[in-house]
Amino acid sequence: MRRTSIPRVLLGDVRAVYAAEPDLANYACLVQNVIEHGVEGFVLPDRVAIGAVRGEVRLRRSPYIGGHRVLKGTPTGRAKPGTVAVDLWPLDEWMARVGADPRSVSFVKVDTQGFEADVLLGARDLLARRHVAWQMEVDPMLLKRAGTALETLLSLFQAHFTHFIDIGTRLPGARSRPVADLAEALDYLGRVQKKTDVVLYSGAG
Repeated sequence: MRRTSIPRVLLGDVRAVYAAEPDLANYACLVQNVIEHGVEGFVLPDRVAIGAVRGEVRLRRSPYIGGHRVLKGTPTGRAKPGTVAVDLWPLDEWMARVGADPRSVSFVKVDTQGFEADVLLGARDLLARRHVAWQMEVDPMLLKRAGTALETLLSLFQAHFTHFIDIGTRLPGARSRPVADLAEALDYLGRVQKKTDVVLYSGAG
C-alpha cells in the first residue's frame, strides 16, 4: 500500500487515500512514510482487514512484504504460531467509520491474497457507484487457497462492471474489453504466468 498510496498523492492523482493495512509491520512502515513525506491528512492509514462481514480474523504473517494472508474460518481464540488477530470490516461499513464519502471515491485498489471476492461482497453500496474504477489482483492459486473459485470472482466482476483492462500482461489483444470476455482473456493464468491485475469500470469501452 505504501508503494502506491503516497506516490498517487504526491503526483496529484488523488486528493486523499484511505489505506487499510492489516499487518502491523506494514502499517507502521506506512505511517512512518506518511510522516517522512509530509502527507499527513492526505494518506490516512488504518490497521484493519477488509472482507465480507464484520468481525475478527487471524492474519498469518509472512517474511515477505506481500505474503501476509487472512486465515478464513479460523476461530480467533485459537491462536496459531505466526498469526495475529486483526479487525475485519466490510468495505461499506469501514468507509462510513473513517468518514470516506463514497461520492468522492474514484479508485479502489484491492490486493487481499485471494479474498478479493469477499471485499466485493462487503461493498454493495460502493459498487452501486458506477463512476468508481477498481484495480483487482487475480491469482487463481490464492483464490483456491481462500476457498473461492476463479469463476466466482469473474461472475462478481461481470455483475458489477461493464469493461476491464488487464494491466498485468503484455499479451496481444484489445486494451479495453467487455467483461464478458474475461474468462477467455485470463485463460493464460496458470500457464503463462500465475497472476495479474485488472482494472474494472463501467462505461463505454
